[in-house]
Amino acid sequence: MTGHIRVLTSLRFFAALIVVFFHFSFFPGAELPLRVQQLLGMGPTGVAFFFVLSGFILTYTYQRTFAASGLKWEAVRPFLQARIARVYPMHVLGLVLITP
Repeated sequence: MTGHIRVLTSLRFFAALIVVFFHFSFFPGAELPLRVQQLLGMGPTGVAFFFVLSGFILTYTYQRTFAASGLKWEAVRPFLQARIARVYPMHVLGLVLITP
């Protein structure tokens, strides 16, 4: 079953890539072929797909840990610490970059 998760995780990469290209398509003078424009128009769908798939992967990965502990704080705390340590620095960097 782990191989299937790797495939799903790689799909997250492509969804994120669509979102990145979607943002770059707003630059003036960006004349792109019609097929590329159609792909880039899927940016909002890529965001939704990325978040839904990420939620599924997190749930699938940690379901045994949480179910075995009965959702006790001792099991949940390392998960929350890991998530905050991974996400928070990018939020701080973004805040620093947009503040000026």
